[in-house]
Amino acid sequence: SSSSSSDSLPTDLFMLGNVGIVSSLVAPLHAWSIRDYAPNDDYYAPAFQLRCASTGLVYNPNAVDANTTGYAAACQAQDMACMDGDLTAKYGPVTTPAQARQRFVLVDTQLSVSEILGRSLVLNTDTSPTSPLLACAPIVELQPHTAVVSLSSPNLTLTFSQATPFHPTRVLLTVPPALAVADAVSMLSLRAVPTRPSTAERGESPCGLTGAVFSPWTVSNPCNGSLATACTPDQFDA
Repeated sequence: SSSSSSDSLPTDLFMLGNVGIVSSLVAPLHAWSIRDYAPNDDYYAPAFQLRCASTGLVYNPNAVDANTTGYAAACQAQDMACMDGDLTAKYGPVTTPAQARQRFVLVDTQLSVSEILGRSLVLNTDTSPTSPLLACAPIVELQPHTAVVSLSSPNLTLTFSQATPFHPTRVLLTVPPALAVADAVSMLSLRAVPTRPSTAERGESPCGLTGAVFSPWTVSNPCNGSLATACTPDQFDA
């Protein structure tokens, strides 16, 4: 995923992956790059030699010659000396240990979101950029997500917003002037089951069947229900 509010600003590159490569034929370090085209049906060809061939060459709009002596050193010293899509030369190979979860953030001063949309991200089988291609995926645009909850009694509104799946979720709470924010927060929780309007029609409370507090990670910690400063966000129910 990538994000930038303007094409004149650096682009944040977020990488999150669940990797389960268990094979003596595949190295734990891989060259990686942005290629000219999105892959077609060859994104998972059985033979590495045929896989992802449709992605073309490393994205290189400035026609930088990567075969010149000293290219790698020059690229490490200055981004403008790199092929735009040569992520290996810029940041080093990407690590994919067996059964691991990776998350890291890079800031790229060359790439803009608009120019890489519709292209592809490619991993090689090892650290050589000329080795067979292991995997590829199209670069697509992620739209921000917004969810709004409104309560009539008390008159509260919560707005949840997330720029991408890799960004934290921001919560905006709007309360009436007569209600203190701390009091409003103490009354609120996210429940596991949605409300059912039909229960109100039968004279039942629509909130009575919403279940327990939403806790997808089954948190069991003394921090629950407490705003103790020693607690971190991951120690609370969602």
